[in-house]
Amino acid sequence: MGTSEFRSNTEATAQAACMITAGLGGYCTFALKAISTAAPVPGSTVHDGIGSQLRSALYSWFALLESDAKAIVSAGMSFEALDAELAKGLLGMGDSSLVPLR
Repeated sequence: MGTSEFRSNTEATAQAACMITAGLGGYCTFALKAISTAAPVPGSTVHDGIGSQLRSALYSWFALLESDAKAIVSAGMSFEALDAELAKGLLGMGDSSLVPLR
């Protein structure tokens, strides 16, 4: 196919999924401490509210990236299966159930 060949590869998609989720655990493992009970001064409840929102946002980011990683792996598996099915038809190795595009 020349020099610009495209192949699906589940190892590559698994590696991509690992790359986007690498270090995610660190985003949610730090501890945020409430200061409004220990130091009830003006602004302490605002501080605690921002900390709570930050933690919620980081957990949402974590869930989003994990979902994306699963989707990348799933797409890679689908592409690899489709490539194998098309190759059977192209190489005369069997009947392909796929109808060629016109």
